[in-house]
Amino acid sequence: MTRPAPRRLDPTQYIEIQRLYRRLYGPASKPVTVITSSTSGEGSTLLTHLLALCSADSGHPTLVIDFNCRQQTLTQQLALTPSAWPLQLSPASIKTAVQPVAGVKNLYALSAPLSADHIAYCQDPLVLKGLLQALGQDFSRVLIDTTPLDAHNRQNIDAALIASVADQTILVALTDRTPQRVLQKALRALRESGAVMAGVVLNNQFAPHPGQTLAAWAKWWRPYHQGLSDWLQAQRRWFHE
Repeated sequence: MTRPAPRRLDPTQYIEIQRLYRRLYGPASKPVTVITSSTSGEGSTLLTHLLALCSADSGHPTLVIDFNCRQQTLTQQLALTPSAWPLQLSPASIKTAVQPVAGVKNLYALSAPLSADHIAYCQDPLVLKGLLQALGQDFSRVLIDTTPLDAHNRQNIDAALIASVADQTILVALTDRTPQRVLQKALRALRESGAVMAGVVLNNQFAPHPGQTLAAWAKWWRPYHQGLSDWLQAQRRWFHE
């Protein structure tokens, strides 16, 4: 099975990913990085995927872990064998579940744990820390995709818990979509967990919000049709509510 390619980047997006990668992994780089978000659909999985590709392409043995147990998007994107975790759980046995990513040199992945026993095993912070340390012995860098911080149930591993035992954490927010109060709540949860914050990434920064697009249309249409311009302005206000 071949690995589906990530979304094609335009030159500006490629430069932004490279800049972020260099800032994350400077001279004093920290090997275990969590990429999370406050809610779903903000782009944390795609960012994890792209940073992992950058790391592998730079010649560093890189492990990417799918801890997004709810959606397992990364497992699907990398064409991993699902449910590859062993029945007998220990750091040594779980290392045997690591799979090479087809077509990408230096890139390896661990699919999402799906069974209740596997998830419960990773919900113990001491066990999880030992697991990440064991997995990190064979790789220069480990990148972890998580469920959003607002996903709390028994079928998930708390993103704040994972961040608390990692070396650094990135929080992804969607420009003009993630409410400020939601972002603040997510940052507070990460800080209270003891996570080391590398920063917040504003995804889709240069793409216009629908409200901005409608405002531009309203301005263009005003000389021709005041009624249509007023309607467009009303729709813009609705998008921002």
